[in-house]
Amino acid sequence: MLRDLGFLGQMGVIATNSGREWHANAPEPFGPYYLHELINKGGLCEIWTATDEEGRHFALRRMHKMAKNGLFRKSPELKSFRNGCEILQAVHDHPFVIDYLKHGTINKTPYMLMDYVEGNNLKQLIGRHDSILAEFLGNILIDMAEALDHVHDAGYMHLDFKPENVLVTRNGDIRLCDFDLAQPRPVKPTRLKTNAGTPAYMAPEQMLNEPLDHRADIYAFGVTAYEILTFRPPFDGNTPDEVLRKKTKANGSIVPPRDFNDDIPIALQRIVMKCLEHDPDKRYVVTTQLVKELHKALYV
Repeated sequence: MLRDLGFLGQMGVIATNSGREWHANAPEPFGPYYLHELINKGGLCEIWTATDEEGRHFALRRMHKMAKNGLFRKSPELKSFRNGCEILQAVHDHPFVIDYLKHGTINKTPYMLMDYVEGNNLKQLIGRHDSILAEFLGNILIDMAEALDHVHDAGYMHLDFKPENVLVTRNGDIRLCDFDLAQPRPVKPTRLKTNAGTPAYMAPEQMLNEPLDHRADIYAFGVTAYEILTFRPPFDGNTPDEVLRKKTKANGSIVPPRDFNDDIPIALQRIVMKCLEHDPDKRYVVTTQLVKELHKALYV
């Protein structure tokens, strides 16, 4: 597999804190587990490094303690959390998807136990222009596409594919995670009840709450690949509405990646731009095609 692409080799490395926090006191007991290091924290959930009584290491994702008071018992947030657990349980048997172990509740707090992967998410690596992106670019692009292809073949759409949900190990291996917004893959484009997601990575049809299918993930892959290659988004804006306005314009509003670095292979640029087509019918029909084209473009 291609390990080094020179067109990224000259981009600088900027050191940064990973954002993790060590637990100030003794490890916090949580049922049969002990929580050690806070890896990430969002609006409703947090992820910890954890061990069990036998000293085995895991990643433990749980809803914040406020869930104990019952506020989220019937909430959309709790439904999404459980949805993510169940779909990951169905699709985790793949080398580029985070490994699911179990989920349930402890002291009325929903949690999910996963394999612990040492590394950073792709958002962190892009933010500091990390050299690992040049060293393992071929791996990262192809493996992300293969992870999506597996999810689609298993009958689901991720619908929140973005750099923050792609973990990258020190060896350049990736793990796709966070399936809270994932949905069954429809036979034909279908309008969802909600259009939740991250606006910068959502396909136009997803942002407009129009019928969609797995090709929305292909669009999100294109946005992510564009950021890896250029360290900037294809669309920027201060608000979701501003991003939407730019996305709904003709494709000519996207500056080709080679305009920022003409060492990017023309074939790779063509793939990224095809993923970013406004009209889903002009994108790849299935992710398997995307994987094959990436192999050809990167000589892998």
